[in-house]
Amino acid sequence: TGLDYADQRYYQPGMGRFLTADPYMANNGGSGEPSDPGSWNRFAYVGGDPVNLTDPDGRFAHCPDGTHSNGSVCLIDDPGPPPFNKTLPKPVVHPSPPKPQGPGPDPCQASRYANAIGFVHAHEGDAERLANVTGIPVDFIMALAAGETGWTGSDVSSGNNNYFNDRLPKGTPKRPVDYSTATGGWAGAVACSSLGHAYDPGWACFAPGDPFYSSGFAALMTPEKGLNGGTYGGVVAQMLSYGATWAEAAEAMAQAGFDREDDGYSKRFQGALSVYELIKDCP
Repeated sequence: TGLDYADQRYYQPGMGRFLTADPYMANNGGSGEPSDPGSWNRFAYVGGDPVNLTDPDGRFAHCPDGTHSNGSVCLIDDPGPPPFNKTLPKPVVHPSPPKPQGPGPDPCQASRYANAIGFVHAHEGDAERLANVTGIPVDFIMALAAGETGWTGSDVSSGNNNYFNDRLPKGTPKRPVDYSTATGGWAGAVACSSLGHAYDPGWACFAPGDPFYSSGFAALMTPEKGLNGGTYGGVVAQMLSYGATWAEAAEAMAQAGFDREDDGYSKRFQGALSVYELIKDCP
């Protein structure tokens, strides 16, 4: 999977982050050390200071070899005369808990990922076709769809055949929107009334048969007036070319107009991406 297992948590070396929160602090009600703001981030590796600290079990920032903790900072062992008796800068928040034994769990066998694995098996081929057409990575497309549907599908994906939550414009009393016929200008969208079954008003509808690909193509490749004819896929490609992370590219897409109302879009996207990276090779 490209992940490192540290007894308690999986670590994503590319992001420099654990995929789950620190279980030791979570189980003991800890919320962070006020004197160390970095300790509030339970997903970071050793508070973002891998030069001075290590974390072999995924739960505790250890002082490096040749040093020891005095309860708040790492001190060099047997410092001797000045100028060698210096302190290392990173505080140590809590003592190391007992180290558990045994192999790490197999995410492919975990019931909590069953829906996600089924979603990947059902739609990864569609995402690969989209990637070939749009130039957007498969991982990005899968995380985008998973973040919108929650892995298990939604009323919008099942009723509207819309896996990317392509939205319809909101009406006003003076200019109401007929959601039974509106398409919102999304490429390939159809009138919801043509589906012949219940649908969720406010979201674009797509014909059955190839809905994941159709709604994904519309989300990424429909020319947008607010982008001077550009596309949300173009926003993503440009951000990635600038060296942005995938989560930053997803946030830029949302703020460009795809979903300005979701303040936590990048966080939701990153969560979906982390799960996808963990289970994408599961049989």
